[in-house]
Amino acid sequence: MKKIRLPLPALLLLCLAAPSQAFELTILHTNDVHAMYGGTTENGTACYAARCPGGAGGGVRLKQAVDTVRAAKPNVVFLDAGDEFQGTLFYTQFKGDVAAEMLDALGYTAFTPGNHEFDDGCGEFRRFAERTRAPVLAANLTLPPVSGGRPLTRPWIVVERQGRKIGIVGLANEETPSLASPCKEARFSPVETALREAAASLRAQGVDIIIALTHLGLDADCALAERVEGVDVFVGGHTHSLLSNTDPKAAGPYPIVKRSPSGEPVLIVTAASSCKLLGHITVDFNDAGVARRWNGEPIVLDGRNVTVPPDAELSARLEGYAARLRSLIGQPVGKILLAGDTGGRQVDLEEDAHLCRVQECLSGDVLVDSLLWGARDTGADIALSVGGSVRSPLHTGVVTMGDLLTAMPFDNTLVVGDLTGKQLAEALEHGASGYESGAGRFLQVAGLTYSVEPAKPAGQRVSAVSVRTKAGGWEPLRPEAVYRVVTVDYVAEGGDGFAAFKKIRWQYTGRAHSECLRDYIAKAPVEVSPGGRIQVLR
Repeated sequence: MKKIRLPLPALLLLCLAAPSQAFELTILHTNDVHAMYGGTTENGTACYAARCPGGAGGGVRLKQAVDTVRAAKPNVVFLDAGDEFQGTLFYTQFKGDVAAEMLDALGYTAFTPGNHEFDDGCGEFRRFAERTRAPVLAANLTLPPVSGGRPLTRPWIVVERQGRKIGIVGLANEETPSLASPCKEARFSPVETALREAAASLRAQGVDIIIALTHLGLDADCALAERVEGVDVFVGGHTHSLLSNTDPKAAGPYPIVKRSPSGEPVLIVTAASSCKLLGHITVDFNDAGVARRWNGEPIVLDGRNVTVPPDAELSARLEGYAARLRSLIGQPVGKILLAGDTGGRQVDLEEDAHLCRVQECLSGDVLVDSLLWGARDTGADIALSVGGSVRSPLHTGVVTMGDLLTAMPFDNTLVVGDLTGKQLAEALEHGASGYESGAGRFLQVAGLTYSVEPAKPAGQRVSAVSVRTKAGGWEPLRPEAVYRVVTVDYVAEGGDGFAAFKKIRWQYTGRAHSECLRDYIAKAPVEVSPGGRIQVLR
């Protein structure tokens, strides 16, 4: 606790002394950038250039905004709350190299890893963490040290601004082993215990301003703020939550204000996703390190209201990477057509890929259909894939390799296994259990239909499950029957919390899903029609 009760004489002396001056700290922050380093085009798709005319967001505009604030404010820290990896070809083709360069070029004060930093195991995360100069923080993560015994991550750092010590504690998502593919040596311990210990250690060193840099999600940050003493600000990520005082679509105000166990204010901020916004809050702390006033609002990265020009060196670096991607992006693969549409118009199959986490989506239909097609020689008649695997909508018309890799950037392979109807029903229930938060585990399906009722308790939401028969008709799912199912290795190995799938004897085909998707679309125009597989009951 920061409150200290002083005897009356001491209080009188303080009253006679000169009034204390508030310490102003500006916190800039990003989260869930997901390799959107070029920003977006005018149409909102990923830009594969340093900047696309008419577009927004991206690394160059981000640096302009950061440098503008740094020029105006004396005490600035710049933090990233994880998930730099995964989402565009900048990661698919170059892995963590661009992320490391971006962290260094923008001068981040600290970074905490998200779950997607472990999509390619510990090896790629290690290579990235060793390359960047930005401190990589995770108080609840233990990894084998690098050569020479140096730890790969640190629990916290202490930085000084005008003589004031500021502690920054990193917290990785303890569910990462079920959300990604970290190595077995990676140990993710409970976040609350780690944060309590870190805050106590920092306070023992005389640090009275503490920031928790987390990749836990907005609800988890809010809960920790009310349970753990001594933390002043939570800078978070993972749930892509928009906080704003002006945007009607915001999930809450910027910042959300909670109270610590002793009643002191705790500020929670996060900045949506995809490098569209720069979180920006200024906080006045008193001599005891208690936040007394604050003001802020995320900065829209549209290139306006900046006082510095685009950084030439950063622009050249990004353009070098982007030029190598554009030749790949332009390779045509095939066509996708809407049923009954002969005009060949190019339209996105859904407004936002996040819809695949709460309902049937046409991009998800194409992805699971390609799984079933890729496993056609195995006898599989049902395909499952998590909605979170769709990272960007597919579109009608001519589809390029770049479109496919942007929509589904993960390096997954096909696996086939035999599941009982009971196991399938349980998998569908698990997929629907995170419906409220739009969790990525929601299942897109082929060869199977079902209904989901989000208002019911988790575990009781799925009904009316039917499977396609060999004759092409439909029949109710039979709990004791055995069905041959195709999915991807990420799900089969327990990803997104499908722990029960680890007990299934899966056949690993070695076929890359991205290649199956390419060949499926290339063989003939793919015709898609809305609805019919998943019914959401309101």
